[in-house]
Amino acid sequence: MKGIYRAARFPRGCRYSAICLFVVAGIASLLLVQWVHAQLLTIEDWASNPVNAKGVPTGWRKLPDALPFLERQAMRLIPANYDFEVVANTSAKVLHLKSADDHSIIVKDLSGLNLARTPLLEWKWRADVLPHDANLSRNDTSDSAAEIHIVWRASKRTIGYAWDETLPVDYYFANPRRPEVHFVIVTSGKARPGEWVPVTRDILSDHRKIYGTEPSEPPDQIAISVDSNQTRSKAESFIGTIAFRAR
Repeated sequence: MKGIYRAARFPRGCRYSAICLFVVAGIASLLLVQWVHAQLLTIEDWASNPVNAKGVPTGWRKLPDALPFLERQAMRLIPANYDFEVVANTSAKVLHLKSADDHSIIVKDLSGLNLARTPLLEWKWRADVLPHDANLSRNDTSDSAAEIHIVWRASKRTIGYAWDETLPVDYYFANPRRPEVHFVIVTSGKARPGEWVPVTRDILSDHRKIYGTEPSEPPDQIAISVDSNQTRSKAESFIGTIAFRAR
């Protein structure tokens, strides 16, 4: 029996090979996880908010709270209802935004972002109600149901990605009300109730196109806006997961 038991055991070299294979597989798995993390940086998936949570989501601030004093005082003159709610959408959570003759903007600080590694900003959104006769390029009708802004505070540069009913996709221009903000239209056309629209933008390419150079540092803030105060109408939209990824 003793001899049979010994014969059934793995030879020493085989045992060592099995251990080596196990170690190599573990290292490969760890490297794969690190590679995936390096390829994708999720900025917001709304998971830290309970379903039906209303108001400013966790980790975000009202824009006036993120501005210097004088700008903060000016912003407080603009009506903002912050009619936001985190809602369930199939297996994920999304942010539901509403505006009624007001302009609500929320801001979140960014960290750990390397644009050379993950220059593509991607998200999905839908617009169920667009502000009436809005046109972002005109001072008196500069409203939009959905905007995502990438902000470089040190250089005072902002790229705002927006949905506009009339302006064409890839049209870019300075905000007529705040010239330090440049808009890029990424979704054009009428509201599409219930239809999710995916968007992917190359931040480095857009910055180069607008400012003539690539940014010298990564952006340090992201903002979300819903706006209908200029047209004195209503707007309603949804925004899903926001992430940066590699090309």
